[in-house]
Amino acid sequence: MREEEGREIVKEIVDKWSRVYISQVNFGNEYGNVLQYYVEFSKPDKLRPIPEGTVKVYFDITVGEGPGEYDVEFNFENESLKHRPDSTMREAKFQSWIDRVLENKHKIK
Repeated sequence: MREEEGREIVKEIVDKWSRVYISQVNFGNEYGNVLQYYVEFSKPDKLRPIPEGTVKVYFDITVGEGPGEYDVEFNFENESLKHRPDSTMREAKFQSWIDRVLENKHKIK
């Protein structure tokens, strides 16, 4: 799998998560058959075009041996819980998860 194909897979997943946040998919690294990406979410507004904080989500795409075979796992920031696109939680809950992580950052700040 090429780097750009992996980026499109991740983008397709995160584009369904929120209409409030904007996101940017970045390539991290490649280890053997694992492609690593991170997505940074932010919520700029008219008064603050540069957001006060962002939330990163780290993705691992493990490429299988057959064509089109891959597995996706991801985790939010420093959390150890690994998610899978179709098994951990409903798509409607991802925005609230991002909200919670961002709110925790603002409390610490």
